[in-house]
Amino acid sequence: MKGKNRKKKFSWRGFVTFGLFFSFFIMTVSGVILYIAPPGRVAHWSEWTLWGLSKEGWQSMHTNFSLMFLILGIFHLFSINWKAFLGHIRSRVTRSLNRTWEMVLATLLTLAIFFGVIFNIPPFKTIMDWGEQFTESWEEEDSSPPIPHAELYAFTDFSREILKMSPDSARAILEGQGIKIDSMNQVLRDIAAANELSPADLYRFFGRSDTEVEKKRQGAVIIRGGNGIGRKSLQQIGDEYGIPPEDLVNALKKEGFKAGEEDILKDIADKYGVSPSEILDILNNRDGK
Repeated sequence: MKGKNRKKKFSWRGFVTFGLFFSFFIMTVSGVILYIAPPGRVAHWSEWTLWGLSKEGWQSMHTNFSLMFLILGIFHLFSINWKAFLGHIRSRVTRSLNRTWEMVLATLLTLAIFFGVIFNIPPFKTIMDWGEQFTESWEEEDSSPPIPHAELYAFTDFSREILKMSPDSARAILEGQGIKIDSMNQVLRDIAAANELSPADLYRFFGRSDTEVEKKRQGAVIIRGGNGIGRKSLQQIGDEYGIPPEDLVNALKKEGFKAGEEDILKDIADKYGVSPSEILDILNNRDGK
């Protein structure tokens, strides 16, 4: 009877095992979600969430549980199983390796992935391209911001620079729809949050979903993101939008980017350490458009 009533001793091995399992599971789920999540500019503009978490929330989830996995893994290796681990190392030093081919193959696989990622070659490049296709699929007409980080503009600047109207007129339009604005210097994202809307919802009150409406009104052509635009050459983009490819090349040249008509947009961005959206901004603000 005394043996049955005795409390079980806390098992650190069990604690670490369960911790590793849970952290690995959450790392996997959050990693998949971040792989297919929309790009930041779209996520912020449309207030994208999944299961109640924003993109930043999933990034924080993934990072913190990765750290938990790392700490528990180190603890598991060097604290709980350190004797077995050291004994295993000593035995391999004092006698020939019993798993030579396994170690060689594992090493080659690790090196193949490592250098494959560095040199951006298939199939590792293909995996990243699939991820881009997933993220670009979110960039629909009513979900893309007029310019990157438009939600961070103060309402006054947003009205003048993006809407091309006076702040008072823009405020009157929103207040006519029941939108409350505390200050003309209030950031658009805060205005949207206070009214339980997304910045994209506010923008729709002005009868616009993106810069295409404004550009068309001015008789210009806008090159839209998404739809695999990053994998197209300047020649292909020019042909698709009816823009002379040399105009695109010259627009980049004026900003210090050397590129040819056959160069891929994403490759140009990678070469200069910028994002494809920044290259698109330059192309859409080219002279003579």
